[in-house]
Amino acid sequence: MTAWVRCGRLEELKAPAAWRGGETASCHCRPAPGGHAGASPMPENNDSEKGGQLEYVGFWLRAAATIIDSLLVAAISFLVAFAIYYVMWLTGNNFLGMDPVRSSLLINRIWPPVAVLVFWLVWQATPGKMLTSIRIVDAKTGGRPSLLQCVGRLLGYVLSMLCLGLGFIWIAIDARKQGWHDKLAGTVVIW
Repeated sequence: MTAWVRCGRLEELKAPAAWRGGETASCHCRPAPGGHAGASPMPENNDSEKGGQLEYVGFWLRAAATIIDSLLVAAISFLVAFAIYYVMWLTGNNFLGMDPVRSSLLINRIWPPVAVLVFWLVWQATPGKMLTSIRIVDAKTGGRPSLLQCVGRLLGYVLSMLCLGLGFIWIAIDARKQGWHDKLAGTVVIW
């Protein structure tokens, strides 16, 4: 990754084609000092001090990332459940030692939040966020969120859902594009 200065802000990203030639007609985009080939780029996880403002991600892009994640979770859950029940049907043996209700609870309600938590901790993003090039950071430092922040964020999801999705809609009207789960955890979602 190369650090780029775009319209006065230092950013870490792969430069779009319009930026690669140096300055453009629409803005003054150029590689940041030390951000050229052969120099050491900014760290990918961006745990260091931010050189500029954070660019917050709005409601619709976050909604698209959530849809991607939901489709992925549904597909994996279906395949795992199908494989387990098919083997149980073929063999006539409950090899997991669980009744279908418990195994369904495990597949559909336990592993998805655990998987999301792991993705947030390791990559700062779920697969949907990765595909849309967005990530979760600590709102104060711009660095990696802590385990406590990630757990708080997960609990904030539940709170937002219990209030008929109002916590998610809040992203559209908040100045920092934070949902209730972000505010509760002290996180923001950035480019």
